[in-house]
Amino acid sequence: MRPSNGGTTGAHVPHGYDAPPPQSVSWLKIHEDCFNDTMAGCAFAQPLATDPQVSRVCIPDVPSDCQCDVCHEVPWDARDPVLHGWVSARDATLTIMACSVNVTVYYRPCSDSTCRGRLLYDGQHDAVFDYSGRSLFTYECMNAFWDETVDSYKTFHGHHADMKRNHERSGVLSMLPCLNVVRPALWRYLDLLDIDYADFGCPCCSHLPADELCLVMDGITMGMRKDLATLLPFQALQQPEVPDL
Repeated sequence: MRPSNGGTTGAHVPHGYDAPPPQSVSWLKIHEDCFNDTMAGCAFAQPLATDPQVSRVCIPDVPSDCQCDVCHEVPWDARDPVLHGWVSARDATLTIMACSVNVTVYYRPCSDSTCRGRLLYDGQHDAVFDYSGRSLFTYECMNAFWDETVDSYKTFHGHHADMKRNHERSGVLSMLPCLNVVRPALWRYLDLLDIDYADFGCPCCSHLPADELCLVMDGITMGMRKDLATLLPFQALQQPEVPDL
């Protein structure tokens, strides 16, 4: 566990992202067995969206064997955060594919009242990804995009358009997170997945030194937008010379 001012180091930088993904509130690695919690996430999130009588709160669970990360002496406070008003964010947004709802997010303080340690809501036990403390997504919503990239050419914009149509049908379009929130959230979620990227190495050339490796890149990513071509100097638009082979 980590306190509110904690962070992770050595983050894997996904392909197509030229800087480390922004840190998220969620920090626990998402293992393969967590994907079985997709239904648990639906069981947690769906009533929040459909039943107005359900209390819309996100509360961190009580770690059984974890001490405060600040003082390293006592465990986190196990009392009810709602009753004690330990609020980290009011009117946060929890997004599933169909809609978004407002939730109140709580934290747990250290059992030592003199310690400033806080256990923030990670959401893994609810199959919820806490991106920023105010923008949260179910695993179902995050997995929907990455699953589609396996069999189709779904883009970030296309995924966000699907979310937009669902929110329009639900009458909560104004609560839809913007693309500039959804896109980095998807990258950070991918970074938390417990994936051994070493398995993606080429068996033929993985033994070669780094300066001899060949990279396979997406042509769309490397291509030039024709609507921006007129902004380039004339010389840059000339056909490049191709040496004889």
